[in-house]
Amino acid sequence: MGPITGKCAAISVGILMMLSAIVMGSQHAEVSIKASISPASTNYISRAPIRINSNAEFATMASNEGWAGNGSQGNPYVIENYDINGSGYGYGIFIGNTTIGSGNATSCYFEVRYCYLHDASGNSGTYFWNSGLIFYNVQRGTIINNNVSLNNYGIYLYLSNYANITNNAVLNNKNHGLKIENSANNTIANNTFSSNNQYGIYLSGLSSSSSNLIINNTVSNNSYGMYFFVSNSNTFLNNVVMNNKNHGIYLEGCVDNTIINNTVSLNTQYGIYLSSSNSNTISNNSASNNRCGIYISYSSSDLISNNTMINDGIFIEGNLLQYWNSHSINTLNTVNGKPVYYWTNQTGGTIPAGAGQLILVNCTNVVAENHNVSNGTVGIELGFSSNNTVANNTASLNDLYGVYLWYSTNNLILNNTMSLNSNCGIYLQYSSNNTISNCTASSNVQYGIDLYTNNNNNTITGNIVSNNKEIGICLSTSSSNTIANNTLSFNKIEGIIVYSSINNTLCDNTVANSWMQGIWLQSSNGNNIMRNTVSNNSCGIYIQSSPNSTITNNTLENNYCGIQVESSDFNTIINNTPINGGVSSKVSWRSRSETFEESPKLILPSLAMSIAVCGSRCGASIAN
Repeated sequence: MGPITGKCAAISVGILMMLSAIVMGSQHAEVSIKASISPASTNYISRAPIRINSNAEFATMASNEGWAGNGSQGNPYVIENYDINGSGYGYGIFIGNTTIGSGNATSCYFEVRYCYLHDASGNSGTYFWNSGLIFYNVQRGTIINNNVSLNNYGIYLYLSNYANITNNAVLNNKNHGLKIENSANNTIANNTFSSNNQYGIYLSGLSSSSSNLIINNTVSNNSYGMYFFVSNSNTFLNNVVMNNKNHGIYLEGCVDNTIINNTVSLNTQYGIYLSSSNSNTISNNSASNNRCGIYISYSSSDLISNNTMINDGIFIEGNLLQYWNSHSINTLNTVNGKPVYYWTNQTGGTIPAGAGQLILVNCTNVVAENHNVSNGTVGIELGFSSNNTVANNTASLNDLYGVYLWYSTNNLILNNTMSLNSNCGIYLQYSSNNTISNCTASSNVQYGIDLYTNNNNNTITGNIVSNNKEIGICLSTSSSNTIANNTLSFNKIEGIIVYSSINNTLCDNTVANSWMQGIWLQSSNGNNIMRNTVSNNSCGIYIQSSPNSTITNNTLENNYCGIQVESSDFNTIINNTPINGGVSSKVSWRSRSETFEESPKLILPSLAMSIAVCGSRCGASIAN
């Protein structure tokens, strides 16, 4: 099929119904959603940590302490206004094994409110975990308007259900702000989780942490925002997740979660990250200025709809087709105000003008041309697609790649500009028989053109690859590719590197002004380097641990070292011409069984060495 429309046509109605069900549903603890966190009390009473481990203990302590309430639903026990330093105890308040019975005499409803719980340390054993506030096997407890700071964990729920955690400030804890483990039907509302050293909110439970509602929270300046592991059927609604050092919302091994109306911005890595997570709904969110807005990794059947992405986009990866073509991604997803075109299983056709991002999955003979898909995550993404044409596009200033091919073959990538991307201009993995021609791949943060892992029989020709901060063109574990007639200049480390790759041909390229090597063969076998002009590099051509290659008819000008061969046997080096400048005409090797001939046109300054023989294993045949 082409653009996804039918599945998502009624999405607005569906979202409204879903929001109504979330707010009105009776499964969660009752909660009053307030506009902001209440101010901390200035009248705290200092006291020692509190430990309660049954209904009976709660009743006894409430009586002894004079706490309000009788433990009923209408009149819960109240613990309030305490300043509790948990240093040496491992907890500020520990409440465990409280249950809800059929009558007031067997019930234990309670609230912890307006307390300052801090500095819990010194006891990381079972049940305590150095946490400000711990619920262990608790039903229907309420945590409201507390400041929980400077502990190892802020709030820790274990085997606890129907808790109401509302309007708390959970700050500067050494591990997670809130950890929920094997707990269900809890409501986490209107809290601030900020500046915690690990996750703001962490939810896990081998499928038993389910049906939790996370609503109207601010989660900021943590190492990670929210992390959910093997947790299903949870709802994330109206949260602000921003300025976290890694991902904003991260789901791993999760099914059937709903992420709606969240603002996810300025996180250093991914805004919303789905890893091995299926059948989740990601809708009506705003994702801006993350490295990636929505990252879908090895996941299937997710619904991605109506999301607004600014300087962000969608990225898909996975080694099976189902990880790519089973999602519903409609054109109401936008990148910088322009629609995302996600085409699956399409034969023929041209992508409509004005795209914000292009994703082709299992497509054949589709044309994508004349688009400006910049300032997102990936401009153009092809997965499991063949015989498509990607031409005359600008894919620049993206946070990952300009153009990305995964398991895609026989595609033509022609006349595109792929510059100033934060990873690579164009990236290929498991993709063969493609042609990349007459493109500009310049000023990318890593590589201009990167063929990484099992990319074979590709042709890279006539491209301008310059000013990339690492490498111009990189081949890694790829074979039988042709790199020809490209102009590479001012790439900071290497012009071209061929790593662990066999039988590639590098010919008629101009490679200049690299800080290190112009061309570098590393751990590669049987490659041909011919008729290249290699100039003004630290080393012109460097052959390292690479046997059976042929280096012929290259011009090497103004390099500190023309050709250097190290730990590389049975290479043929013939008719190369080093010219001009001091020691730049030096050729050196630390290998054996080479065939080496210097060109009769060799031009040397009067003080230069034409050949420098290095190492005890040299045994080459040299002809002048």
